[in-house]
Amino acid sequence: MLRAEYTRKFTCLIFMVILLSTTAGRAEPEQAEPPYDLSRMEGFSWVLLQLKQDYVDPSRVRPAAMISRALEYIELRLNEVEIKLAAGRADVQVAGKSKSFNVGNPATVWEMNYNLQPIIAFIGENLESSSDPKDVEFAAIDGMLSTLDPHSNLLPPELFREMQLKTTGEFGGLGIRITVRKGVLTIISPLPNTPASRLGLKALDQIVRIGDQSTENMALDEAVSLLRGEPESKVAIWIMRQGWSEPHKYLITRKTIRVRSIVSKLMDHRIGYLQIQDFGRHTAGDMLRHLSDMKRKAKGLRGLIVDLRNNAGGLMKAAVQAADMFLERGIIVATVAYSEDSTEEQKIQKSREEKRAREDGVDRELPIVVLINSGSASASEILAGALKNLDRAVLMGEQTFGKGTVQILNDRVPDSVDGACLKLTVAEYLIPGDVSIQEVGVTPDIQLVPMVLDKDGIQAFSKRFRFREEDIPAHLKKHGTKKLLPAETIHYVFDEEKKAGQDKDDEPPLDDGGFKEDFEVRLARDLLLKVDSPKGSAMLDEAMGFLREVQKSEQKKLEVGMKKLGVDWSAGTTGEVQSDVSFKLSGEGVDDQGQALADKKASMRLEVTNRGSSPFYRLRAESKSKFGLFDRREFLFGRIDPGETKTWEVPIKIPRGTANRTDEVRFTFQCEGGQPPKPLETTISTQGFERPAFGFSWRAKDPKGNGDDLIQPGEKIELEIAVHNLGQGKAFKVKALLKNKAGKDLFLQAGKGRLVLNEIPAGQTARSSFHFNVRKDTKKKELPVELTIWDSDLGTTQVAKIKLPLFHESRKRASKVRTGLKIKRARAEIRAGADQKSPLVAFAKKGAVLLADRRLGKWYRIRGNKDSLGWINADLVKKVSARKAKPAGPGNLLAFHQFTPPSIHIDKTPNIVKDDTSLVLSGRVEDNDQDIRDVAVWVGNEKVYLQSGAREKNPRSVPFTVKVKLKPGPNFITIIAREGAKYSATKNFIITRPGGLDWKDDAEKLADGSDPSLILE
Repeated sequence: MLRAEYTRKFTCLIFMVILLSTTAGRAEPEQAEPPYDLSRMEGFSWVLLQLKQDYVDPSRVRPAAMISRALEYIELRLNEVEIKLAAGRADVQVAGKSKSFNVGNPATVWEMNYNLQPIIAFIGENLESSSDPKDVEFAAIDGMLSTLDPHSNLLPPELFREMQLKTTGEFGGLGIRITVRKGVLTIISPLPNTPASRLGLKALDQIVRIGDQSTENMALDEAVSLLRGEPESKVAIWIMRQGWSEPHKYLITRKTIRVRSIVSKLMDHRIGYLQIQDFGRHTAGDMLRHLSDMKRKAKGLRGLIVDLRNNAGGLMKAAVQAADMFLERGIIVATVAYSEDSTEEQKIQKSREEKRAREDGVDRELPIVVLINSGSASASEILAGALKNLDRAVLMGEQTFGKGTVQILNDRVPDSVDGACLKLTVAEYLIPGDVSIQEVGVTPDIQLVPMVLDKDGIQAFSKRFRFREEDIPAHLKKHGTKKLLPAETIHYVFDEEKKAGQDKDDEPPLDDGGFKEDFEVRLARDLLLKVDSPKGSAMLDEAMGFLREVQKSEQKKLEVGMKKLGVDWSAGTTGEVQSDVSFKLSGEGVDDQGQALADKKASMRLEVTNRGSSPFYRLRAESKSKFGLFDRREFLFGRIDPGETKTWEVPIKIPRGTANRTDEVRFTFQCEGGQPPKPLETTISTQGFERPAFGFSWRAKDPKGNGDDLIQPGEKIELEIAVHNLGQGKAFKVKALLKNKAGKDLFLQAGKGRLVLNEIPAGQTARSSFHFNVRKDTKKKELPVELTIWDSDLGTTQVAKIKLPLFHESRKRASKVRTGLKIKRARAEIRAGADQKSPLVAFAKKGAVLLADRRLGKWYRIRGNKDSLGWINADLVKKVSARKAKPAGPGNLLAFHQFTPPSIHIDKTPNIVKDDTSLVLSGRVEDNDQDIRDVAVWVGNEKVYLQSGAREKNPRSVPFTVKVKLKPGPNFITIIAREGAKYSATKNFIITRPGGLDWKDDAEKLADGSDPSLILE
């Protein structure tokens, strides 16, 4: 049986941010944390104990696999760590230090723990100062748990706090849903009858300030933390609305607010619609209230639609209560756990708990249609499965996600991981009939398949990929469990609404999650109008004629749509037909070698000739490729008469950021009756652009301060960033973003924390400025910020942490001068401001005569061609006539960049390797201004090489040679060269090994063991 103290902690992990909490906004007293002793592995050992006590299936506990995966995760998450496992030993390298350890083949988890301890201690002793030791233990725990199932892991404190808030269903806050749009904190919608709605806040309002902090580029979770707080406490926010010239201040009193989990709508003909968005503590009560309101307005409902689409789950108790409203008897759900005597193939139950329907259901005679899809998971599947298997509803839509396991949340963790929470799978649940839906899901009675008839992107027959439990590595497998077949399948023509004039870079419209009448809802409504029985099986029988009429109608729409596309989709039976098939890539985006070119348009052209004596009917083809651009493309030919040739072209736009690569493509054919053409296999090569590489320099300017260009308390600062493209290729759409890491001491001005620099050719520089205010009473010596520079088209990104120096001493205002300065020394330093501690921005050549326009003590401000360049110390120059001086420029300055990434040079490699299973990769990493910290080579998610620059005679030139194993299909290889903890260079490329189309790799499906279902039951 599940322990009682855990049942209250069943919850749902859906990170939908609603600004509402009772605790997260409290100011915690600062206390010095004791040193973190990683070698004790307190958290790891505690997790092992919980696992031994509570895990659902002890047969899945494999200590040897656990220690291996724990080490793999540590290597994956920490840049400075490389671990090679072979023959029972682990060779560990940490920041240039190496040691070999015996890991053996542990038979018990305690033996595994003992063998892992010295490795963890060694890693902790040599960890870089910028790395958090807790990350090592969290990684080891998650790695170990990932061998069990994808839903067991140790939640870090910030994620656990979100889950706690979600569990209660009540929050203290403002009552607004928010998101970030183009870097600005934006209101999605205010909730009804909340402080936000009463004060008149609206959708698309921008929150530009919270208290004394700017929200410019603020992370969403940080904004949520500031807006949350105790009920009756106050928070000041500044709102900017379209049409306003300046922000308006709102002082809001937080209130206790209940999260909306139910949306309802009374439709025509007394059909009720009830959308359950998640299952929380108040869901059952809210359902009852919404049902009562609809009944009262309609004077009795004729039928009910329960919409569970994309409902990822929640409290199991809430799902049971919801099901019980419509049932009078039967087991709604059973939870079971298995004994240590179980095997993978045969499970022996050690505990079982059943939740049964009571005889006080409120709606036992109401016909119900339940809408489900692949996003319906966990608690949603409990409700849908119970109503279906107890013959109480008709299910319509898609196969559900297939998460049939129960997790507990245990927050009684050791002090070393205080605030975290163990999420552990402790049971499997069975829907009525003792049916396990794990990895299978619940099958709809009426399966709906949308068809898109768009010449530029046909999606009529190919099976759409839907991510489900079965696609997650290490999911619990159910031997012998099969998906059921739906009673009826309806293919319908999907008319996607197109937004005219919407730019591809525009953000999508805000979605408040309300009622939307789409095809599925209309079909469910119309079906309910055709039935009288409350039993699912009887409803299907009553509606079968109606459903077949719908299918005929949709088939006619399909044929009409095909005719508009020039395809004869008439029915017939294909006889014995001989055919010729050919493929060609064509269009302006194809070069003389037949390669597809990045940022160009091309066409996938498939041609079929009928060499037989009878026609093909409804002939179509579908492509298969590991490259999504070429995968699941549909080619429609319809009828092809004897001797006739038909072609179908699929237009494609090669994305600008596509890398050099060669991909296998297979075309498979289907027709109505008879034998279709044999599959055709080919390869498509794509030629990408050379990549840019970003260096940068920064300097502060204080035009409204004392003019010394130093950052001082109370000043308004323009932080100029010069972005240098040091790579081989042009940067197309460069953007820069500044994140404040200094809290209330730095206030980023609204709209001034994000820069658009656009194109920067190779070897060129672009400049622009961020704007911020410095708090008057700040005592800090530095203002930490994080700068991100990226090309949004090519994906090249550079991130750097910067500590802006603060100058507190009082200074006079700079005086105006006009004089020439002759440089007396070679490489004379020009600084950003009038102080030696200010950053270096340039070197002046000896003998150059520069023009100065300001003086402050021993410092002169130097003029550039268009603006001031920086400051130079009087000791480095001799005053001369201003007539002899020239503005500073390339002729009298030496090239200088403050931050330059390492450059990675790789010996030529092929795009496809046909005759080998491995490849020797070699090259060199060089850095002109800093020592190289390390060079790492990754193949997919596996680190296959790590070399510390400290081991080299010349740490600014590090050669590397590594033999990489190639799996069938595309291999994504990444080389990362680090100059510092946050400053690095990355080079990506793809090498294909033939045979990938039929080879399945679990690691491709999901990296790092994360949980895509976002479910906690």
